[in-house]
Amino acid sequence: MFAYLKGILTEKNPVSVIIDCHGVGYEVTIPVSTYEKLPLINNETLLFIHFYMNDEGIRLFGFYTTIERELFRLLLGVSRIGPKLAISILSGITKDSLISAIGMGKEDVLASVPGLGKKSAQRIIIELKDKIDKFEFGTDYQSSNFDSTLQTLEDW
Repeated sequence: MFAYLKGILTEKNPVSVIIDCHGVGYEVTIPVSTYEKLPLINNETLLFIHFYMNDEGIRLFGFYTTIERELFRLLLGVSRIGPKLAISILSGITKDSLISAIGMGKEDVLASVPGLGKKSAQRIIIELKDKIDKFEFGTDYQSSNFDSTLQTLEDW
């Protein structure tokens, strides 16, 4: 439903931001890794969005890179991993550490994340080991490819 939000950053803290997009303020939950890359308040920013709806309502989750968003979505596909825990995992370890831990079966690295026990770490490894191969270490996917897409949208 939402691919990204581009607007003025009006509020930020390590767990959420508010982005003003043409007069509408969107509250977005973020991992710490995204918070660390955000500009100063009142500057333009762009976050890749995951739209989440359940019985409690609608929530937006935002990520500085598409790889973080894809990792979040993979984590949501694991049984008993909800969005709160998935954000906690992405906040607790780097994306490269997460990819490495899953690929190499290092459950102790995953279990070091607050709120994630040994059994959940094992389940993540079992369910994602075959899916994690498509991710490369050190790659940020908010690069020139996305910049050219934005330029096309702005020209339109």
